[in-house]
Amino acid sequence: MTETNIDNENMTGWFILYSIIALTVIANAFLKISGGLEQKYYLFAGLVILTIVNFGYSYVLKTIPIAIAYTLWSGLGITLLTIMGWLIFKEHLTTAQLLWMGVIIIGCVGLNLSTAK
Repeated sequence: MTETNIDNENMTGWFILYSIIALTVIANAFLKISGGLEQKYYLFAGLVILTIVNFGYSYVLKTIPIAIAYTLWSGLGITLLTIMGWLIFKEHLTTAQLLWMGVIIIGCVGLNLSTAK
């Protein structure tokens, strides 16, 4: 494999990682809207998207170390889901929760900047 192919595959891994983070947020929104088992179409859509996310994540692990990939996936996912809950579902956030989300974001940015791409 040439260096260009490795770089392209690595960039594809990063693109897929950020895509599955966004898809995880969308899937969780569908699961929230589904109300458990009340809205079956939203439940089904959320579960299908989460299945796609897991296939994408398995590809990501070919190019990005698991510690970095999972930390970014979970950290950014938690932060985005919390913001979505506040903006869309009108869930309450305390000052402490906002502070700790800031710490998560700083950690994710630091990991991203310190990881070779």
